[in-house]
Amino acid sequence: GARLVLLGHGEAGKTSLQRGLRARAPRPSAVDDRTIQLDIYSLVLGEMGTPRQVLLSMWDLAGQPQYAAGLQPYIVDGSLYLLTVPALDVHSLNASHSDYLGRWLNYLEVGAPNAIVLPVLTKCDMLPGADALPSHQRTHEKFTELAKAQLEWFKDGINRHLAQQDGNSRLQIEPVVQCLSSVEGGDISLETMRTRLEEIVFSEP
Repeated sequence: GARLVLLGHGEAGKTSLQRGLRARAPRPSAVDDRTIQLDIYSLVLGEMGTPRQVLLSMWDLAGQPQYAAGLQPYIVDGSLYLLTVPALDVHSLNASHSDYLGRWLNYLEVGAPNAIVLPVLTKCDMLPGADALPSHQRTHEKFTELAKAQLEWFKDGINRHLAQQDGNSRLQIEPVVQCLSSVEGGDISLETMRTRLEEIVFSEP
């Protein structure tokens, strides 16, 4: 069946994201509830009981460097990838560029060169000003406004990676970075993420 694979740094919030997508509401994981190598879950997208429903196998890959050697066999063509980066300040992102972005793009080039990749900025509740937003304003659109610097960093990193491939990269990286929060108050942004996944899975523009 169809596979959705979550990639990213060990503290990018992938486990909270998959829990929120499955529950259709924030279900943040505990700090010590980290993935060891690989966890597999099911995610139902679409309208229950209709032909427009699909069951995805959702793979949450460990992001800690000590598991890096064992990840490549799971990164293969035929999957849809969420490439997650936490909404830290740009100085922190720059300090560990490879861990937050570079090595994941390299893994994809090697193992899944034709993949569809959705860039996702997680933990947008940590952005300056986000804590003052009421729940109904904690949306992808509002987070996008607050995350201008992080989004510029994310997109620049992707563009620099593609430039290094001399035009030979076949990765299909979505131009819009999904901005979301997987903690309390992030319901609307999680639902926007689900909607985008449904559009891709059901091949809608």
